[in-house]
Amino acid sequence: MNSRSTYLRAGIGGYEGRALAAGDRLTLGEISPLGSHFLGLLAREASKDSGAVSRWAVFPQMLPKYAANPTVQLIPGEEYELFQESSRHDLWQEEFAVLPQSDRMGYRFKGRELKLEQSKEMISSAVTVGTVQVPPDGNPIILMADRQTTGGYPKIAQVASVDLPLLAQASLGARVRFRKITLEEAQQQMIERELSIQTLREGLNQLEVSGRKF
Repeated sequence: MNSRSTYLRAGIGGYEGRALAAGDRLTLGEISPLGSHFLGLLAREASKDSGAVSRWAVFPQMLPKYAANPTVQLIPGEEYELFQESSRHDLWQEEFAVLPQSDRMGYRFKGRELKLEQSKEMISSAVTVGTVQVPPDGNPIILMADRQTTGGYPKIAQVASVDLPLLAQASLGARVRFRKITLEEAQQQMIERELSIQTLREGLNQLEVSGRKF
């Protein structure tokens, strides 16, 4: 589906379906018509002494607020109320470290143990990217791009879609905090993000059509 990512478990995609190693050489894809247009504009403005610098930039508010130790917004999940009150409190107040066992299937975290009020057998149900599951050891797992389609662990929360890029860029060992928001807030933020991207896309198209310098 034109993805450049690697699915390690199936050994497909990316570079021969495996993790990159020293000495690997990566090829570049074909430049898009819009990229070629901008490259030409920059080339005309470049000098022998210095490279060309564009006169425009993306509005800062449109960019994800990347941070070494991000705060990620969560919506309480289907089994949120099944957890002990102290665990629900810790979810919002404590830091959780990204463990080395994390991968594209799921990010594993270590922090204050999240406990159910009582042991409960769960029926497997649908999960999606950003679902926060809690296995018996009490350390949450957030499902990512290569997630499975169903899961039987209790779902304490769901990452707001607009914050998935923040989580995807968190490095191993990062200290992540979670902030509680409502479904309506998450939906509104996603609408605003999509409108911003559409505005940017239209602006770039106008530059391409008019041939204006930037």
